[in-house]
Amino acid sequence: MEDTIAPRRVTRIRHELHRRDTVVRRITRPSPNFVAITFADPSLAGFVSSSFDDHVKFIFTDTQGQPVRRDYTPLHHDAA
Repeated sequence: MEDTIAPRRVTRIRHELHRRDTVVRRITRPSPNFVAITFADPSLAGFVSSSFDDHVKFIFTDTQGQPVRRDYTPLHHDAA
């Protein structure tokens, strides 16, 4: 009898885009090159992060009023 392993497949899932205005609850620096930002707001209802390669896009306004765009990787999501 021979055991075979099925090949792994990656399935890309695209979530519908949602604009959410959120509130920053906490900012910490666990290391010099890493910033942890905690957001908490009812607008995050329905947010899904189910894979290690998920990302979220944020648009901030700088001190000159110009938009600054950043991509972040959610490390933890608590829907409670």
